[in-house]
Amino acid sequence: MSIEIGALIGLLAGASHLATWVIARKTANREQGKESGIVLTELGYIKAGVDDVKRKQEQSDRQYMDLLARVTGMEARMDRCQACSQSR
Repeated sequence: MSIEIGALIGLLAGASHLATWVIARKTANREQGKESGIVLTELGYIKAGVDDVKRKQEQSDRQYMDLLARVTGMEARMDRCQACSQSR
């Protein structure tokens, strides 16, 4: 009878250990999933910020090119005016 009780206690201890291991593994996987989700969310925010910066940079580039074209046009007009005034 004592051998049967010892074997039963051993089996229960082994089953308890296995159940604890499975629960700990599931908990660790869940935590790892949460962390991965947080990292992906933060990467999404960073990507959106970079896209905003690119969009603003492209807008600034267009404004610069427009301004450059206007300045070049004004310089050409000034050169023509100077040429006209010198020829008189």
